[in-house]
Amino acid sequence: AQSKLKQLVPSVGSFHTPLPLEAAFALYDQKYHISQRRHVTPSFNEIRHILNLAQVMALSKSLRMVTFDGDQTLYDDGGNFSADSILCVLLCKLLEA
Repeated sequence: AQSKLKQLVPSVGSFHTPLPLEAAFALYDQKYHISQRRHVTPSFNEIRHILNLAQVMALSKSLRMVTFDGDQTLYDDGGNFSADSILCVLLCKLLEA
C-alpha cells in the first residue's frame, strides 16, 4: 500500500535522513494555517515546502555549508528581492556567520 505522502506526491523519492515531518508541518502551519482549511487540500508546492523545511530542520545541527545555484529560485515567480527584504537580510547574516 502506498503512503499518504506517496499518494499526494507520486514523484516523491526515498529520503536518506530521518525527517521531522510533524515538526515541519506544525511550523509551516503556524504561518500558513493550512490545517484550518476544510475544503482545500494542501497543494503540491505546500507539501514540497514542508518537505524542504523538514530536511533543513533535520540537517540544521550538523550543517556546515550552504550553497545556492544560480537559477533564480531564491524568490517568487522569477522576480527579484530588494536589499531590505527578509531573505536578503537572512542571507547576509548567514554569510557573516
